[in-house]
Amino acid sequence: MDERSFINEIRWIFSLAPQQRLQAMITFHQGVCETYCQAVSAIDEARAESKSSDGRFIKQVVGHIMEWERFTLLCYGQLLSGVKSRRILWKNGYTDHAGEPYNFSSIEAFNKFHVERQAELPWTQLQAEAVRLSRTLQTLLSSPLITPQMLEDTEAISPELYDGQRLLIPSGWFLWYIILDHEAVEHAGDLYT
Repeated sequence: MDERSFINEIRWIFSLAPQQRLQAMITFHQGVCETYCQAVSAIDEARAESKSSDGRFIKQVVGHIMEWERFTLLCYGQLLSGVKSRRILWKNGYTDHAGEPYNFSSIEAFNKFHVERQAELPWTQLQAEAVRLSRTLQTLLSSPLITPQMLEDTEAISPELYDGQRLLIPSGWFLWYIILDHEAVEHAGDLYT
């Protein structure tokens, strides 16, 4: 998806009342998730080991998205248990696939940590886990457990969109936005070729 189409869709979704926004996000996410999972499933070993536009291996780009989805699932688990602070959105509280907890000094440190770890993982393992986590997150966000009120009752954040404009949204919604951006736009040039 191109940046302009993504921005237009996001701005339209966030112009809706919370209940309608939830339904629009579910629908948008279903399409994005399906396209992403098909693209990841189609990547063979040779392409996974090729360089991406930013110098990482394609498998590391997929792994980057996968780890943000794992972290997002952990964050939504906290929201579902009643935690409302946006501190859940950054650096602290990440748990890897082996159950090891980590805290990071910055988003860059989080990303660097995973680039190093994923360089050694076999592609088929990373590929299967990436698709599983993407579908798991999409299933959770489509479930009745996720309510507009839960997403609304979080601290506001103001991400900058691709057009340079900021969009003030509650951090519960922001978590969802980040995943859509990762799967649909930010890494599209490397995944959808």
